Order: sequence, then C-alpha cells, then structure tokens
Amino acid sequence: MAGITLEQAQAQLDAALAGRAELTGVQETQVSSTTGGRKTIYRTLADANADVLFWDRKVKELSRVGIQTFRAVPCG
Repeated sequence: MAGITLEQAQAQLDAALAGRAELTGVQETQVSSTTGGRKTIYRTLADANADVLFWDRKVKELSRVGIQTFRAVPCG
C-alpha cells in the first residue's frame, strides 16, 4: 500500500480546519447552554484541534524536499 501524498494530507488539513471553524462557531453560540453540553463541545473542539495539528505536521513533513545532513570532522 502506498503512503499518503502531500495533496491528500493537504486536503485532510483543509477539512480539519473547516471542521474546527464550524465547531468554534457552535461553541460560541452554546455558551449559555448547560454545563454538560459545553463539555461535549469542548471535547469535540479538542479533538478537532488534535486533527489539525496532526495533519499540519504531516503536510510539513511531506513538504520537505529532503533531509540535509551535515558532517563535522574534528580537527587534530
């Protein structure tokens, strides 16, 4: 099975950002709701934030051209 491509990772990141934006809007309108309702929204928002962080790292990882290594040789 082939690995994930940069385009796929970027699409997932875009979807995660859109989902987080929707949840943020819900959280703001639910502030006057019951405590139990807010906890559910916060947990969902935390999950959405974790998804965004995961896909952001994956996009950055796949965007790198290559890993550069430097070799240091001690003198003397």
